[in-house]
Amino acid sequence: MLALSPFQHLFHADSQKNNFTQQAFRIHSDISLKMLTMTEFGNTGEARLLVVDDEPNIRDLLASSLRFAGFDVITAEDGASAYHQAQEERSDLIVLDVMLPDMDGFTVTRRLRDAGITIPSFS
Repeated sequence: MLALSPFQHLFHADSQKNNFTQQAFRIHSDISLKMLTMTEFGNTGEARLLVVDDEPNIRDLLASSLRFAGFDVITAEDGASAYHQAQEERSDLIVLDVMLPDMDGFTVTRRLRDAGITIPSFS
């Protein structure tokens, strides 16, 4: 692997940050559209979202962006926490990372469905 000059390193880091920001914006836009659809079917008021990601920077940025957009946001850092939060908090939507350290997002969703919890999830 070639060594990057200080300028190239800064450009590369800025490029990664920009890609991450674009991804967070796309997720935010998709969630906004889903919540708008839920409002059309009678759900009114501030929606509560459960954001699940093991990467603190991603989790915090996404949660902050969604709070800024007016959503009530709770967070979890792994599958077990997400499962317990979903049972206790009764969110309107779960934004779920697929690759979590203890169990993947599909397993979390499957366990929630097996427990009778049918909160929509977005992976």
